[in-house]
Amino acid sequence: MFSTLEHTAESVISGGPQDDSVISSDAYFQHAKMNKHALRIVNVVTNSEAHSLGFESWFDFIIGINGHEIPTSYDEFGQLKPNYQYLVQEIANCHGRSVTFEVWSAKGGAVKYIELPVEESNDNTMSDVPLDGNKSDLQSREGLYKHFGLQVQWSPLITSTFVYHVLEIHPNSPAQHAGLVEYSDYIIGSQDGLLATGGEDLLGRVIDSKRGQAFILYVYNSDYNVVRPVTITPADNWGGVGLLGCNVGYGLLHRIPSVTAGVEPGSVLFDNQYVGSPAPQVQQISLPSPPPPHQSLKPSTSNDDPAHPFTQQIPHASRKKKTAAELL
Repeated sequence: MFSTLEHTAESVISGGPQDDSVISSDAYFQHAKMNKHALRIVNVVTNSEAHSLGFESWFDFIIGINGHEIPTSYDEFGQLKPNYQYLVQEIANCHGRSVTFEVWSAKGGAVKYIELPVEESNDNTMSDVPLDGNKSDLQSREGLYKHFGLQVQWSPLITSTFVYHVLEIHPNSPAQHAGLVEYSDYIIGSQDGLLATGGEDLLGRVIDSKRGQAFILYVYNSDYNVVRPVTITPADNWGGVGLLGCNVGYGLLHRIPSVTAGVEPGSVLFDNQYVGSPAPQVQQISLPSPPPPHQSLKPSTSNDDPAHPFTQQIPHASRKKKTAAELL
């Protein structure tokens, strides 16, 4: 199932004007060591070892392990895939020591190195992972990353650029009522994975299809380094132009920036109860990746309930305006 979904996602993503051919000439990817694919972190289990060491779902891509590149080969569809059996063996060889992951981050295109201890253990989270090649890659990857509290997916790096930068927000617009913050908010996903394939005009088409309907956008704020769900209702009768009443930017000039020093990473709970309801309190758990096409977003759960970080109003006058790419 997972391999089929990955094949579908890559078929949809590749070959367009935003395909991975731009990576070699884009400074945003200069620290990715020419990798066009990587193991994307799609979920980090709360309170796990990976969570405590700073792995971030959606934003983080594993591009190397213990100083080596991720080993790959081509499958029957002609798609490049990682060798999960090799990765299992590499980690198994580190029992009693630490394994070092080289991680490329979508936040500014920076690279970080994270050491995870591989404890000697008698439980079945690692020892039962087959190394003889007789079992599927799916079983290998599940056992491999369950031990650390991670879920990964082989993904093109170019998917990290599928974001929409919120620019000027017009007064009394649906965007303003929903609580979007101009110039520091980046739309990185939506309910049901509707933005997973990217594209400059995709957000506009999704917004138009949701005219008059409340739905959820997943929004990263670069000032607070948090992700939150925003429930918004596109409308054309609010007294201005566009269904959202805000300008958005997409592409080279609108990448997610590096994190300001001293700001801790945060994330948010996804829950079906948010649909059609006021925006909920932000909760500090891992953010699942937007799923591939045709895959429904599965909600996470948590009992954590810290205070909402967006209690401070960001002054409009403090923002340097940029050219609007599109009015929604």
